[in-house]
Amino acid sequence: MGEARFIVRAVTFLVLLLLLFAAGMNLERITIAFGRSQPENYVALAREALRKQDYQAAQKIVESRLAKRFYDFDALYLLAEIYGAKGDYEKAADTIREVFLRLPGARANQVQSFGFDEPKSYYLFSQYLWAAKRYDEAGELLRAALDAGYPLRREQLAEYVPAKNISLPQARAVARLALKLREPGSFLQAVGLLLNNKKTCVPGELYYAQWMELIDKNRVGADMRLRAALSVNPRDPAIALALANLQARAARSSAAEAYFRKMAYDTTGTKVIGPGLFKLNEGKYVEKRGLVLGRNGKVSAEISTGAYKVTRLLLNAEGTWALGMYPVVIVRVDGKDVAWLYLDGLQPHLFDLELWPSGAPKDLTLEFEFINDAYEPSSKADRNVVLRDILLY
Repeated sequence: MGEARFIVRAVTFLVLLLLLFAAGMNLERITIAFGRSQPENYVALAREALRKQDYQAAQKIVESRLAKRFYDFDALYLLAEIYGAKGDYEKAADTIREVFLRLPGARANQVQSFGFDEPKSYYLFSQYLWAAKRYDEAGELLRAALDAGYPLRREQLAEYVPAKNISLPQARAVARLALKLREPGSFLQAVGLLLNNKKTCVPGELYYAQWMELIDKNRVGADMRLRAALSVNPRDPAIALALANLQARAARSSAAEAYFRKMAYDTTGTKVIGPGLFKLNEGKYVEKRGLVLGRNGKVSAEISTGAYKVTRLLLNAEGTWALGMYPVVIVRVDGKDVAWLYLDGLQPHLFDLELWPSGAPKDLTLEFEFINDAYEPSSKADRNVVLRDILLY
């Protein structure tokens, strides 16, 4: 009996020894296979491929991860980095846009998500848009990133607000950023470029007046500058609308109304889009101030542009501050993003968007989406949007 037990134990020991030896021989293969199965290891594998400039392999690894984890925002950031590394900045920007498009689904469905970082998302979006030479949108997103708390270093900021060598296509974005950052050198260079070009002189005048009102605290000087600009450009509705805003901020309602009527009714080719044209859903409503977006979501309207060839969308928008930020609004035409707007600064703020250089289509769908609603219970601060005046010109 004792001998039988000894034989069984010996055979068992031998089998275990053989299994341990076999496992040792395949330890590296087992470890690699196990490592590949771990959710965070795709990052190391993709970065190794990226280091070797094997962009196709890196992209394949990350896309495989996203096929399994749709709401892995870290994977989207990494995929955008891969596109950026190979110089496809448009695709990189589109990938960061996808972060914002997927976020509502992750929150509404209460599914597992990974790595969403709001300040980082705004910054990366602005970075890739800037590299793609889409400066105006990039500037809007960078201002949002700054308010959201992204730790931008001075050398990074210098890429967007350079001390010299500002190009005309960059000038609007640089002026808006310099206005926020109170950087007079960059602001004056950018505005000087705008003022010296016939096609951009009106935006230059508007930005200069904003600086006078907001930074210099010289509302009278801003008013005089805008009046002078209107006398030179009497057919441009943006100047009359800027004057209406300035008068409204000074509590001169009758003067504000007079300038608004001049812009809306006395300027040939101007088409005012009333708030009643928009399809509303929960949290959106019309009141005396305009079209109110009280929570995240979209409003849209079917628009006939009329007999005149319109090239611009003018918009008076007002945003309320909560949790350190103003609202972010996406503008879409026929389902395509045409602008991302950050509603900081003077309220209401005038946006003058040159969307159709060759003329807008006769019929189009105009959509606005509010994407970063927030509420602070202790202070009762609520981040909302009011679209006050919408017109085509």
